[in-house]
Amino acid sequence: MDLDLKGKSIIVTGGGSNIGRGIVLAFAAEGANITIGDIDTEQAQKTADFAMQMGAASTQVVKTDVTQLDQVQAMFKTAVDKFGGVDVLVNNVGWDQLMFFTQTTVDFHAEVTH
Repeated sequence: MDLDLKGKSIIVTGGGSNIGRGIVLAFAAEGANITIGDIDTEQAQKTADFAMQMGAASTQVVKTDVTQLDQVQAMFKTAVDKFGGVDVLVNNVGWDQLMFFTQTTVDFHAEVTH
């Protein structure tokens, strides 16, 4: 499928594994430039290497914990510096703490949903 993404700059958070990996590989098949922001850089690099085999124009991995604003800003700067901008952002990653709903607090809910 041609989605006219050849040479476009794509960021995928959590792109090292699972659903994020599938998203990265789909963009790779389109010939995109891909920045993978992931906390697990070893796994993300494996995905980046495979993405190059699948047809990505270029890939890079940036260690990113999306709960840390400075790391998210650094990821964007790295993508812009290398690819000249960002055409698509896939915010695939999220975080949560496993607990019963009745154990959550208002502050926790605000932190997870914003």
